[in-house]
Amino acid sequence: MAVQQHNVTILSLANSIEYNIPEVLYVESLFTHRASKVDRFWQRKNSILKLQTWFEKKQSELGNIDLVLSNLDRSNNLLARSNIKNVHFVIHNSVNSELARQKKLGPFSYLYLKQSKQNLNSKSLICVSKGVEKEITQGDLINPSAIATIYNPFDFEKIRQQANEYNNNIPNEPYLIHVGRLAKQKRHDILFAAFAKLDKNTS
Repeated sequence: MAVQQHNVTILSLANSIEYNIPEVLYVESLFTHRASKVDRFWQRKNSILKLQTWFEKKQSELGNIDLVLSNLDRSNNLLARSNIKNVHFVIHNSVNSELARQKKLGPFSYLYLKQSKQNLNSKSLICVSKGVEKEITQGDLINPSAIATIYNPFDFEKIRQQANEYNNNIPNEPYLIHVGRLAKQKRHDILFAAFAKLDKNTS
């Protein structure tokens, strides 16, 4: 979006930046702390007011904000209850799988996540895969006002360039490559279980 001359600002609820940010992007934090409880009922009203104030200030600086993308449950819970316009909520994972994992953590964790998902009723959703979209449309937990799938973008030119830089370092013996961040959604437990069953003597 920034390359196409759009003005892009990333608003993080927490005051924490763990990535290298390109110069074409602006990053701001809404809170000065970890923001782990800002969507709980005893803080929700003040958090929403703070969020709306930030948007009002940004609009006075830039003009109308054409697109707002919300990516995580905590920000979803605030934006879904706010008066902010042009908001689309991005669904990155299987909702059913998330709820199944959360149920193992206890009833409060499960109910929090279930309510967070139900806050997306009558909202516009963007899914990262057709599988996630199908799960939502065929289920009865979330009834969105609109839903579409937009796959995650990739810079293929940069990927090829970086791949060529490591051509000389490819090992001669059998090796395994795993692509994905270390997160529970990636199901490393299944990967390791499958790897343990491999015949190590087979090339």
